[in-house]
Amino acid sequence: MQHKYNISCLFYCLLCSSSILYTHCYSDKDRYLGKIQAPESRNIYVKFYQSDEFEHITTISVAIVNQFDSLIVGPVMLTGTDAYEKNVKRFKVREYKNILYITYVDNQVIGAYDIVKKNGFPFGTKSIQEEYIAQDSIIKILKTINPDLYVR
Repeated sequence: MQHKYNISCLFYCLLCSSSILYTHCYSDKDRYLGKIQAPESRNIYVKFYQSDEFEHITTISVAIVNQFDSLIVGPVMLTGTDAYEKNVKRFKVREYKNILYITYVDNQVIGAYDIVKKNGFPFGTKSIQEEYIAQDSIIKILKTINPDLYVR
């Protein structure tokens, strides 16, 4: 009888501890990293988020908003990283003509949005094919000002 009691107690303890660990380590909410103002458009900002999931690779998502935090486009997932970002220091928001583009770490373009045409990658496209077409055309334009830019 004592043996049966120990097994059921052990099972109950494992069940409780695993549910506590699961709820503590997993959250479906994204952490807000910060907001960067577009350098030439005084009323456009990019808000950055990192998923708060307990995973090896977590997603970086952004939303493009106006000065009142009203959504222009997004939120969309831009990239995955194994780094735990604390803020937006490793991200840059740049503009060229009507194209707003976001780089991560160095010259890796992780997203771009044409403010006039209202499309880009991954913003405003209806299919993966449209996204690749937008990506190719925007990167060609951006490489005229900085040939070191790249997309993975």
